[in-house]
Amino acid sequence: MKLPIVYSAHHASCDFLDYTDRINLDAFQRKKFSDYGTEVTVPRNGIKTHVASSSRALGDLNRSPDHPLLFPSHDFAKPVANKLWKDSRELTNDEIVQLKKSLHEKYHLDLIKSLKNTNLKKILVVAWDNTAQYAIGKDESGLSVMMPSIILSNGGDENQTSSKTSQTTCNPETLAKLKQLFEELLSRYCIEGSVETNLVFKGGYIAEFYNTRRHQKDLEKLGIHADIESLQIEYSTAITHDQNTLEPIEGRMELLRTIAEDAFGQLIEYLEQGGR
Repeated sequence: MKLPIVYSAHHASCDFLDYTDRINLDAFQRKKFSDYGTEVTVPRNGIKTHVASSSRALGDLNRSPDHPLLFPSHDFAKPVANKLWKDSRELTNDEIVQLKKSLHEKYHLDLIKSLKNTNLKKILVVAWDNTAQYAIGKDESGLSVMMPSIILSNGGDENQTSSKTSQTTCNPETLAKLKQLFEELLSRYCIEGSVETNLVFKGGYIAEFYNTRRHQKDLEKLGIHADIESLQIEYSTAITHDQNTLEPIEGRMELLRTIAEDAFGQLIEYLEQGGR
């Protein structure tokens, strides 16, 4: 039985389509610019799983249509980001208009269709992302604090599941329960690391917009009438890939997908039983 969940792996691809010869990045850098491996790790046990088929350089699917960085100019390399496009070979205004319609708009129309074409009264939207393993700060002793294994986000306050100033994209109890489930499952499968909430990442456009807690009227205008909550998951690629070569660790991507499907299965059962 499929869970009442719509998953989105919107940064999965490193395919630059017909624009590859204009890109300033080598193959390694192009892969690193994507959320490599999410096409495999993203759960498949929901009513629909959407997976991007093009690089975010051709329109970032997890940004709003009017976002100033919808078409980014640089990657995320540290300490210095790389230009995406070769000199004088950047996207033209006409190409941007065409790509926005054919890729960004189409992806979101398909996502909206998944939320409309169902008799379900409640749906959870899950934005599925990953990040490289890097230092995110220092502790009281001055030692580097590394990226957690998993960060769950619902737009709440840092290290919390709720917010004192704004509506969260899903019930704080939902995020707290999911955190508990991931912690238990990572431990069971001997994957070291922590699960944190609303740390570093607070959720991009998909988690921010596709929920009725913040955007009920907007979604109703799109013909979506279910009660929708949303959240974002950002997992460290140290779980699934060698951080130097970006080569997959044997069996880890499939294992992470199994863990996530188990976690969401238990979460939905918990919610359907009234949180007991």
